Amino acid sequence: METPAHSKPLQDKTFKSCLMFVNIYLLPVLLMIHPSLTLPSSSLPIPHGPQRLTWEVISPSGSVVWSTSDTQVPGTWWPPLHPEVCQLVLGLETWDLPDQDSIPFHPGHPLPQVLSPGSSMGGYGCRDTSWRCRLHHQDFYVCPKDGRRQDQTFRCGGPESLYCKAWGCETSGAADWGPSSAWDWITVQCNYTPEGLDQCTPLLLRGSRSNSCGSTSPCARSPTCNPLNITFTTSGKQYATLSSWIKGRIWGLRYYVSGTDPGFWFKIRLRITSPDPLPVGPNRALAPAYWPSHPQPEMTKQPTSKGTGTPALTSMRTSSPVPIARFPSRAYLQEREQCC
Repeated sequence: METPAHSKPLQDKTFKSCLMFVNIYLLPVLLMIHPSLTLPSSSLPIPHGPQRLTWEVISPSGSVVWSTSDTQVPGTWWPPLHPEVCQLVLGLETWDLPDQDSIPFHPGHPLPQVLSPGSSMGGYGCRDTSWRCRLHHQDFYVCPKDGRRQDQTFRCGGPESLYCKAWGCETSGAADWGPSSAWDWITVQCNYTPEGLDQCTPLLLRGSRSNSCGSTSPCARSPTCNPLNITFTTSGKQYATLSSWIKGRIWGLRYYVSGTDPGFWFKIRLRITSPDPLPVGPNRALAPAYWPSHPQPEMTKQPTSKGTGTPALTSMRTSSPVPIARFPSRAYLQEREQCC
């Protein structure tokens, strides 16, 4: 049996039609049903109008320990961030709160120590008031993970050293030698003022810890007595950095103590979502606003004028105080027509 003529072109045409149907109709539906098939948020275009912006500080355990939100245009809002140290290290096995869900606060009755003084923590930690107070007056330095050159990445190490393997890797911090950088995207300082103020007061009674950790110290009044003050630098405020902020950037922080310097890492991330819809009233083009009509005047009659049997309209009265209009009588108008 012979093959019908033009059978292959017809098959190709049918295949192309099916492929076109999938691309035009089916693929958009699949992307709506399965968001994982779409592009990652960091590669999507960033809207230029006002959006709901949320800056988050994330701990090594993956918890958002501090955040702030506002409706702003992306690239124009760079608020100070104030996470607390003991909230960042909560649950870490390398610190003294691996068995806690919250920061313990028992003045005068500390919990049993997981790491005793003289261990890798060196007597600094978050488990009781005295350890938090020592941490409160201790120098620290910060090293970035992202944005480093290849030679810096090799020299400064990875998460095992909190990206501070060698001196000179630190770009910020609250330390006597004043670590700084011209290229890093943030600066990290202490924040012993009330949360929300982007300034750092000097450390009080430095070197006199026995006198500064009494009942009047901040750590004796609150378990969260070690807040940080993170501010964005000019390099970090560029519009081109937004896609990287959406992905998240990591820094390591270490305390300068005798022996091995304890520390932790944290991530800063920006989330951009659609703002809450504003209430919208009725469309006046479709339903014009109703305006109440003015009250109609009421006619009043007066006694019959002389020489005629027709009552004269003399005034109008309304329910609102408006001037009364006076009208000439019909007899007067007739006499005027006859004489003129």
